[in-house]
Amino acid sequence: MLADTVLGALLVKAERYAIAGKRTARENVGELKEYWALPLQHRDAFHERIRAAHRRGAIDVKWSKQGGDDKTVEKIAVLDIQALAGFLGAKSAEAELREATELLSPWIDRSSRVKEILDRWAQGMKVRGQGPNSARSFADALRVLDALALTPGEDQVVRRISVRLFSNSKHIEKLKRPLDLLTNDTLLAPARKRLELFNELGLVKEPQPFLAAGSGVLRLQDDQNATVLRPFLGVAGKTIIGYSGDPAWVLSIENLTTFHLCSQLAAARDGLIVYTGGMPSPAWANAYSKILEACSPSIQIFHWGDVDAGGFRIAARIREIVPATHQLLPWLMDPRELPSSIENQEAEPATKSAMVRHAMRAGWPDLAAGLDERRIEQEAIEPRLPSR
Repeated sequence: MLADTVLGALLVKAERYAIAGKRTARENVGELKEYWALPLQHRDAFHERIRAAHRRGAIDVKWSKQGGDDKTVEKIAVLDIQALAGFLGAKSAEAELREATELLSPWIDRSSRVKEILDRWAQGMKVRGQGPNSARSFADALRVLDALALTPGEDQVVRRISVRLFSNSKHIEKLKRPLDLLTNDTLLAPARKRLELFNELGLVKEPQPFLAAGSGVLRLQDDQNATVLRPFLGVAGKTIIGYSGDPAWVLSIENLTTFHLCSQLAAARDGLIVYTGGMPSPAWANAYSKILEACSPSIQIFHWGDVDAGGFRIAARIREIVPATHQLLPWLMDPRELPSSIENQEAEPATKSAMVRHAMRAGWPDLAAGLDERRIEQEAIEPRLPSR
């Protein structure tokens, strides 16, 4: 019905005005072409609906001075937002915000991000399309984060933990947006891809092997030792408790194809190469930190990833894992040192800004200052390894 369309638009306007402290929301119905185009029978129904809203105390109506019993509507003004919302069978923004705040109250004092989201909602703004009516999804996402916090340094099989928390194996996979908003750098940061986000949180499809190539021995639980074989060795990351060896360097690699190509190079025997699995998971980070703790501070630690926002975000995460006794160095990630003819894509301004920000977080200010608009995938670069 046109009447409900007009009243619904007025409700939205009135709520926006209330937040901004503006005057009462009004609509000049007499200027609406759709109103005058109504057949007589439909216009009578329009008038009756408007009168009903007026009787509920929701709106004030100004009728035309002429027309007798067939007077037309000239203007409508909102008198009571709550009454109008109730008349339309809808929840007012105020009611939705109140319910959202109550639902998220267990986390308000523990999470500044929850407070930030509620503050935006209170200002009538959505967060990446999410408003107060999505509070249930945020509460579910917070339950997931609480569960993951109980097992730091471990990965969880996403569908198993989803069944345990929600009796639905696929529910967590539907929480990608709230999980990203709750854990990203800022609310305005670009959305992460599902695999990157879930890996970082430790939500994995199935347990992933820790892949290593080069030299040395991985020390495992139960007094087991695993010599790093050629071309590579794979073990359960959670079993790694240390490392023995004297590699000339250690290199972490973001992409699996590049890891395998590098593992077959003759120079691989001089160092230690590890595959990050894209964005490192908590279990991977825990294993890698134990390996690096056993390495002499004189050993150079490198990371090689894509020259894009995701690649530098991974590098920044690696920087958090590397002990303070070591410096993390970029390997083949400075576009100034790569052939200008190499295949690349142009980065949008926001993407370049993210690249710079994450390169700084990785501890590479000189590289960050030299970044241009090129985005370069690791697979486009000819594999080579550091020298001894």
